[in-house]
Amino acid sequence: MIRRRRNLLLYSKKFKNNYSFLFDGVNEYIDVESVSSFSFIQNTGIFTLSTWVKFNNYTVVPEYIMGSTSTGVEKGFYFGTETSGTLNFILINGGGTIISSSASNLISNNNYNHIVVVGNGTNIIFYVNGVSTTGSGTMGVFSSGNSTRTINIGRINNFGSGYFNGNIDEVGIFNTNLTAAQITEIYNNGKPKDLKKHSAVNNLVSYYRMGDKETWDGTNWTLVDQKGTNNGTSVNMENLDRILDTP
Repeated sequence: MIRRRRNLLLYSKKFKNNYSFLFDGVNEYIDVESVSSFSFIQNTGIFTLSTWVKFNNYTVVPEYIMGSTSTGVEKGFYFGTETSGTLNFILINGGGTIISSSASNLISNNNYNHIVVVGNGTNIIFYVNGVSTTGSGTMGVFSSGNSTRTINIGRINNFGSGYFNGNIDEVGIFNTNLTAAQITEIYNNGKPKDLKKHSAVNNLVSYYRMGDKETWDGTNWTLVDQKGTNNGTSVNMENLDRILDTP
């Protein structure tokens, strides 16, 4: 009986979230290999982006958590916060038209916030710490433009601004619009859970632990996609940017 209990303990590993990545707001970000795997965001407008973030001071300059835009004719998206504390999700089509959905939320500096962006094909719903607010404007669905750009975590891709200043942790990308109950499941009263055990895990496209499952090669961090194959590589980041600071 004692041996059996020990074996059960060995196979019931508890989910641990020890690390996050700290971004300097100047030139540090993570480059994800291929945006083509995330083309459903632009092509269908049905998706969910989930992450835990801690802003150092978003009231100084706009800070963007993730982006896939570039110069020229394109399709892309990016989301983050303006200096007013307004969350923005911006979708760009092949002709360069910007459609923005935004909602004012009480996002605090120097504290972790669970931020979720849900696209249902028509509009945007933001969730901040489990509380929802419907964004303004409509999304539109686009079919033209270049969708082979890379995605960046910690800045707007190829723009010289919008770098994130603070911590980012536990990034998940789903190819479906999660329900309020499924968002509550992720929020878990303010304590991150393993997204690979989420009820919508079959719709989880990519999952980045942001420090807990990453490796350092002496120059860069490699972020292994814990669900898919879209690995990421740090740019201008240091070994000490992985820190013991989590929700």
